Amino acid sequence: MLLLLLLLLLFLPSLSPFPSPLHNHITSLLNIHKLNPNSKNTENLIKALNESAKCGNELDAYGLTCLLVDSERWDESKEVMDLYLEEPKELPEEALTFMRYKVASATCDWAASPSNREKYYTLIEKIKKHLENAVETQTDPQIQPFDVLRIPTISEALTEKVSTLRSKIINPDPSPPPKKSSNKIPTIGYISHDLEKPGHPMPFLIRSIFDHHTLPVSIYSIDPPSTSLSPSDPAFPITTHPNYTSFPSSLPLPSILPNITCDILIDLSSLTSTKVSTLLSLRPSPIQISYLGYPSPLKNPWTDYQITDPFILPPSPTHLSIPSGYYVNSHPSYSIPRRSPPPKNITFTFTNLGRPNKYTPETFDTWLSILNRCPNSELHLLSTSSLSRKNLNTLAGPLSSRIKYVPLVPQLTHLNRLSNYNVYLDTSPYNSHTLTVDALWRGCVVVGVRGETWCGKVTESLEGGGGLVGEDFSEYEDIAVRLYEDREFFFMQRERILEKWVTAEVWVKELEEHLVRIWNEYEDQ
Repeated sequence: MLLLLLLLLLFLPSLSPFPSPLHNHITSLLNIHKLNPNSKNTENLIKALNESAKCGNELDAYGLTCLLVDSERWDESKEVMDLYLEEPKELPEEALTFMRYKVASATCDWAASPSNREKYYTLIEKIKKHLENAVETQTDPQIQPFDVLRIPTISEALTEKVSTLRSKIINPDPSPPPKKSSNKIPTIGYISHDLEKPGHPMPFLIRSIFDHHTLPVSIYSIDPPSTSLSPSDPAFPITTHPNYTSFPSSLPLPSILPNITCDILIDLSSLTSTKVSTLLSLRPSPIQISYLGYPSPLKNPWTDYQITDPFILPPSPTHLSIPSGYYVNSHPSYSIPRRSPPPKNITFTFTNLGRPNKYTPETFDTWLSILNRCPNSELHLLSTSSLSRKNLNTLAGPLSSRIKYVPLVPQLTHLNRLSNYNVYLDTSPYNSHTLTVDALWRGCVVVGVRGETWCGKVTESLEGGGGLVGEDFSEYEDIAVRLYEDREFFFMQRERILEKWVTAEVWVKELEEHLVRIWNEYEDQ
């Protein structure tokens, strides 16, 4: 424990207080870890927690599991759960249930046997009841709203209530908007805690939008990692913007607040960062907009608008609906050469390169049915966990010989690899988002299921209503099989994707029309 305490004292960042000692302890550990996931400090912390867990400290065993899950070391997280947390005596049941669910999802434990599948759904039902009780009693559920979005069968109505409750916990008494600005032309700000994280999709998606804004723009980075981005990182150009400001984690909110000087502040983190949300609750800007970081409806006093599109949310005065689609990307215009339809004697490749914690039993069952109906085909999945591979192959049986597992690769290699696949089979109820953008850009046809929640409608939004999103898994399967059997249909869909690509320049133009409009409406009040 002495080593652990020393590490906590050395590396503990300033955190907003949480009511639960367990949550505070785990949040501290995760924030230490997120400074640099691959650092020696993190490895030392994991070793210290492991030694403490061996001595029977359940709190540190739970913290170790959290760190391993957050590091995507999912096989190790399952081992820790089995060794130290099989029958805990000190941990809250709700916290343990949620962690068991996360580990089971990441390792596809539900695929190992019918009884494991039943346990998986039992965990989800327990989590759902816990969330409903937290909303009813207005107590902190100790589960972050973003994590709730990924849980199958959780309704958008419940996720909205959880996010509203979380907002009240962050700041029960938010500040009013500041006095009116005298600016006739609004100044725009973007704020996020993810802008300098190596490999994070957020900066990769937005990196070119700042070149296309005609309105004055500032960029605010909150709590950047201790290590700077490499100049070779695709997101590095953002940090060279003339109006880019980085606020280190050691800087308290009162010191940051006066430096946020824009008229319209676009929050790219929303409820995924307590510090950013707390800052926005203090109302640095007259108009504040939620975008991209949290794909679900938001209702809190400091969010005036959300950027959406006609597929995601219905029209509303608080929705800034982008006609070409709400999900921006910074990929250039197409340079992929047109290709003839693949001949039927060549193996047809389906793929999904998302993490296995997005798979659900229904999704994977459908993938197996597609392989059954498409004999000269393969399914390529991302290899991140030996346990998930073992469990999925157990469920697949003889079909496992046609499931290939591919490694994580650098961004450019990843994009080139996508162009070799024919059809991207998206997940449901949580869609692939950035991976769908990448797949479409490389001319890979994407098939999805129409979801009931925002995060389940992203595929349809990006795909553009071309008829490749099924009403249910049965229709999803039929669409995938038709693309395999009817190569002319496949070729036609691929051509449609290539022709409808929307660039960041178009997206920014459509956004700025909204920004000017809402600023004029604000000025006229």
